[in-house]
This record gives sequence, structure tokens and C-alpha cells, in this order.
Amino acid sequence: MIISKFSNFIHQYLFLGEASFYPTQYGCKNCGYMGRLHRHGYYYRNVITVFGTYKIKVLRVKCPSCKKTHALLPHFLVPYFQYSFYTILFLLFLKFVLGSSYSEILSQVKKFNSLCALNTASLSRFHKRFISKFNEIKAFFAYSTDIYPEADFNNFGILIKYIISFERRNISFNTSYFSSMPSYFFSP
Repeated sequence: MIISKFSNFIHQYLFLGEASFYPTQYGCKNCGYMGRLHRHGYYYRNVITVFGTYKIKVLRVKCPSCKKTHALLPHFLVPYFQYSFYTILFLLFLKFVLGSSYSEILSQVKKFNSLCALNTASLSRFHKRFISKFNEIKAFFAYSTDIYPEADFNNFGILIKYIISFERRNISFNTSYFSSMPSYFFSP
């Protein structure tokens, strides 16, 4: 799997369709091939946001050297999660920065999308996964960015704010994390 920065958010991505797939991918992480990876088809994937559920096409590319295929995920997706990166970040912001309870978060989300199937079990899973990845995310900021931790870097809310500040600089946290760290953001 390769996470790539697309210039489009999910609505633009859906509107443009295959025109969204302009980024040419170079380099195979499997064999070290440095050339261009070739398009190898698509598959569909569900994406859940605060505003709705969408079905998007995900491009697959193939290495001409080792024949390994890779999914080219847009930066707003998290591998193996149906919820988008920005939705998960929003839910974590409500929990760790604003201190909202699960029931308060669910009522906030229902204001945007009354059909959203988000439940306390999903919120708890996001919460626990973020806590389990906490030290790895801190290491990413300490060693791979020019954002320097504050004194209270052990606070979950501050780490969420760092991720948001990274995104505000028009740098995809998800893509940068994928490029720098040994595992995907939010991977088990």
C-alpha cells in the first residue's frame, strides 16, 4: 500500500473520478526498483466521513521488476479503516482537546449526519488505537519534522494539535507519516 498526496479532498476526488489519478508513482518499496510503477486496475472502497458514506475507486499500481501490486491510497484514507483520516482526527480532537464524552461526540456527529452509524465501540477503538500509537507519533514529530515538542508533549490533546498544525501547513500528515515510519498511522 502506498499513501499519496492528492490535491483533492473526497468530494473533489469523487467529482473528478479517474481524473484524480494524476500522480505518477515511482519506486517500489518491495524490491527497491526506482522507476515508474504501472497502473494495474482499480477497486472500490467505502469511506465514511462525518457528512456521509461514499464509495471511491482506489488505483492499483504494479512494479515491472518484481510484479508486486500496490494500492495507491489518497491521503484522506487510513489503511484498513473505513473512516477517513479527517473524520478520525475530528473525533480525536473532540475527545482529547475539547474533552467531550462519547455521548457528546455522537450527538455532535448526528447533527451533521443523522444516518451515521458511528457508535461508542468505534469511538473507543479510535481512542485506544491513538493511545497505543502515542509514542510512535511523538517520535515522528521529534525526528521527522521541524515541529518541536512543547514541554507538555505527553498530553494527548497537544499531539492532536500538532497533527492539525501539520495539516494546516498543507502537508499531509498521513502521507508524511507513511513515508517516515515503519508502520501506517493507526495500524495495529
